[in-house]
Amino acid sequence: MREIKFRAWDAENKTMFGSNCPNMLVHFDGQLNSFDVLGDTVGTYKTKQLALMQYTGLKDKNGKEIYEGDIVYMVANGITGPRAIEFKDGSFGVKPLKDSEDLWFIEVWHMDVEVIGNIYETPELLAVKYE
Repeated sequence: MREIKFRAWDAENKTMFGSNCPNMLVHFDGQLNSFDVLGDTVGTYKTKQLALMQYTGLKDKNGKEIYEGDIVYMVANGITGPRAIEFKDGSFGVKPLKDSEDLWFIEVWHMDVEVIGNIYETPELLAVKYE
């Protein structure tokens, strides 16, 4: 069974939440509360631009968790270079760089991948820009 975890990008304050706050509560109005392992409030943040990213359940070649929105460097099936992880049609995959390419679903990966950044903090790693 896959572990269900999330992280969050606050575009307004340019801050990533997740690894530094293991427990988060996100409200519909954009407020985010973070808690430590004992349940004590670590912080309360208010933002209008919050993007949630889900953990894929996979780790890269270095043991780093791979999340939706991560940029991975991959070498497989004729694809070499950085690609973004995307959730589409109920599955995680590698986002195509051109409309003519198909989404590569990570369930069928037999490749060497390494997390090198994410689409929010290091979008320059891709030819495609994300908002």
